[in-house]
Amino acid sequence: MRVLLISPPVASSLRADMSDLFEKESGLYPPLGLLYLAARLLEEGRHQVKVLDGPALGASHEAIEQEIREFRPQVVGILALTFHLLDSLAVAERAKRVDPEIHVCLGGPHVYLYPRETLGFPFVDSLVLGEGEVTFPALLSALEAGKALDGVKGLAFRRGGEVILTEPRPLIEELDSLPFPARQLIPYRRYYSVLGKEGLMTTMITSRGCPFSCIYCGRFHIGKRFRARSAQNVVDEMEACVGMGIGELQVFDDIFTLDKRRALAVCQEVVRRGLKVSWAIRSRVDTVDRELLDGLSRAGCRRISYGVEAGSDEILKNLKKGITTRQAEDAVRMAQEMGLTVLADFMLGSPGEQREHVLRTIDFALKLKPDFAQFTVTTPYPATELYLEGLRRGVIARDYWQEFAQNPGEDFVTPFWNEHLSREELLELFRLAYRRFYLRPSYILRRFRRMGSWKEFANTARAGMRVFRVANRPGGAGR
Repeated sequence: MRVLLISPPVASSLRADMSDLFEKESGLYPPLGLLYLAARLLEEGRHQVKVLDGPALGASHEAIEQEIREFRPQVVGILALTFHLLDSLAVAERAKRVDPEIHVCLGGPHVYLYPRETLGFPFVDSLVLGEGEVTFPALLSALEAGKALDGVKGLAFRRGGEVILTEPRPLIEELDSLPFPARQLIPYRRYYSVLGKEGLMTTMITSRGCPFSCIYCGRFHIGKRFRARSAQNVVDEMEACVGMGIGELQVFDDIFTLDKRRALAVCQEVVRRGLKVSWAIRSRVDTVDRELLDGLSRAGCRRISYGVEAGSDEILKNLKKGITTRQAEDAVRMAQEMGLTVLADFMLGSPGEQREHVLRTIDFALKLKPDFAQFTVTTPYPATELYLEGLRRGVIARDYWQEFAQNPGEDFVTPFWNEHLSREELLELFRLAYRRFYLRPSYILRRFRRMGSWKEFANTARAGMRVFRVANRPGGAGR
């Protein structure tokens, strides 16, 4: 079959009245989920597959429609994220406008949470619920054979006016069985990270699932159970990326260091092969020690990201984070002693937080001295424990995410958690956090002394100017 997989252009992203500091300026990343699907279809050997990454191509919706006309696909698969739902639906509608016989299938976190609402749009034919590497090829096989879709696990579709949800598909246990993402189908030289130093960059995933219970997390579609690829398989993919001329890898696992033995095995295999590649990981402060951090550093890992979230153990308990501020201090210090750059994430305005708590978090960020800090205003995402708690307690007056899923509009502004602080107060504290952290003369001098390349200098300067504009913007921080 002729299959077109699309990551939509970002033209109608939801507004949160915050800066887009870490949206456009953070970098451009490949659509790994679509690339995994493409690789699986190519592996089957009977499909003609094309991937369109709208953001990387700088494509408009009109340009995407023209691509659909020229490629003449039988099936169009579209990535659907809640924050970019309007763009996903716009692409789906244009596909049907080109040819009503095209089967339009959406997949991603949004449709997993809101299948009935999404199938309420007449230009959407089916949804992949959860991991798609087995379900999507099974859908194509059923369509080719003219079979009913009831037998395809992990699918939602519309029959007449009725929405059908088939039996859930079990999570993929053997991640090593999946082919590497089909990066050759995208303009892979265009991707970058603002924290990158030099060379080409891509992303990869070495595990799926997170067993922790943070109340703000919404990673339902990949499950809580931790499933990991073998060290051999991971480094094989790293080596393949290096063979494409890629020199930097962003590992987008929720927690790369959850299984210490496996993480060390990856490091040892990188060293054994003499692989020259710079990489970065996401971690938790309670899953690292000196041995692991030393192994990461020796294997070329240059940056580690920690979700610190708050400067108070009381607030961390409210978030069910399962860590302490002392653990955060130890993890940041040890990583920097091993030569790793540290990015720390913080949330402002979480449950139980009043102004003094937020100021304590900002103070704690300064005390920790990470190389980079990212501040966000706490936002209840769909179906998370935080969102459900807000509805139960009346902090959230109505189920606005369900309303948006059913009737999305460009005027929707993503609400913050405003238990004790107003939207205006939270935005003021958000700007204060960036001013206090990034506009310190000592910090600016330290960063420029550590510049390792002209690319790093340019990236840092660009991000720095954005921080300055956001931190000194009067009034709301919306676009």
